[in-house]
Amino acid sequence: MGELEPFYPKGEGRGRPPIGLEKMLRMYIAQQCFGFSDEAIEDASYDSQAIRRFVRMDLRRESAPDATTLLKFRRLLEKHKLTASIFETINKHWLKQDDACKRIAEIPGVGPLTATAAVAMMGDPKAFKSGREFAAFAGLVPRQVGTGGRVKLLGISKRGDTYLRTLLIHGARSVLTHAKDPGPWVTELRRRRPLNVAIVALANKMARTIWAVLAHERTYQKGFVSRPV
Repeated sequence: MGELEPFYPKGEGRGRPPIGLEKMLRMYIAQQCFGFSDEAIEDASYDSQAIRRFVRMDLRRESAPDATTLLKFRRLLEKHKLTASIFETINKHWLKQDDACKRIAEIPGVGPLTATAAVAMMGDPKAFKSGREFAAFAGLVPRQVGTGGRVKLLGISKRGDTYLRTLLIHGARSVLTHAKDPGPWVTELRRRRPLNVAIVALANKMARTIWAVLAHERTYQKGFVSRPV
């Protein structure tokens, strides 16, 4: 923030005071993590408690920065060539984080926010019997009703951890809408299912993969197929 502060408006004189520098910087980082446009991150800040928590925004007292403000901030960073130094600082901090965060951040759709949240909320991965149990903890498994031996799957339970579930769903949406090569499983899923169904299914798979990487102390391998022992 020190490099950026001299160039950021001070709010002197008349007019609306500028949004705090730290808040704008956090919005920019969240935008880059999820690959959102200016309009999309503005909408997400209203829709997602996870993003508001990261940005430290309280909608009861303030509004989210609008798309025009976000565009101006991004151009300010580009004008003074500060983008690279911001992410260099983030990467240096990231390298200091524990090995678990770095390993699961290799999973497509799992950025620094999701990785640190998953590690913090999971605690000991072996406390969960399976990846499905961890996905249920995040509220990413369907509710079930049944009678007479017939089981019907409903929507996701949403009974798990809201913060982690929201991050996983945002990450899955980013993979489905922006990844150049999401892989054959995702491509086939997107072909057969509506977008929102595919997003939740991918978020579920991401949660299971996070558990597998941490519980078995492995690195992420694209295309890895688990086999019974």
